[in-house]
Amino acid sequence: MIHREKSYAEIYHDGNQGYYYNFDTKIFYIKSFETPNYQKENLENIKKYSSIITFLVLILIPINNWYRTIANLKLNLILAIMFIVIALVVVNKLNNIVSKQKRNIDNISYEKMEFDKEKIANIIVSAEELSNKLLFLLVISLFISLLLIMLYFKYSVLIFFPIALMLLILSRLLLENIDFFERKNAINEIKKQYNF
Repeated sequence: MIHREKSYAEIYHDGNQGYYYNFDTKIFYIKSFETPNYQKENLENIKKYSSIITFLVLILIPINNWYRTIANLKLNLILAIMFIVIALVVVNKLNNIVSKQKRNIDNISYEKMEFDKEKIANIIVSAEELSNKLLFLLVISLFISLLLIMLYFKYSVLIFFPIALMLLILSRLLLENIDFFERKNAINEIKKQYNF
């Protein structure tokens, strides 16, 4: 038997309630919570951190041409380390925000639900569409970030490294904070269980 950290996996959220699957009982559960409040808080945080990033971009663009004339591998590495330290601070702040949201959601009780096969099929279709979009976003983010890191070290374009780090942060959030792999495992298990 596969060891799992938790029995429940969120497979989909329709804006009003989250649909969960319990790996142990093979039963669906819901949690009723509206996402607009979380979305509003997330948008405010995105605006806050976007303004910091925009400020950095505005500083980096004018000095980029000058920097390229003096850049070498050692200087690129020093700046890369500086950007990584800044990114770690941002990741820590984001983790605190996401952890708080998760704790609030975890405090909401699960409600056992019984759905007919048609409703389950609709949930699975929606969940797979969302999961595929998240996977596409993850792959694109990783690919572009690796490309930008290579271009940063090859051409010493300052702006490339911070953008690459932000994309890596996004990828990490997708993987860890929305339980991407647990979601995929739950969808696959449900499809086998109901012969979809």
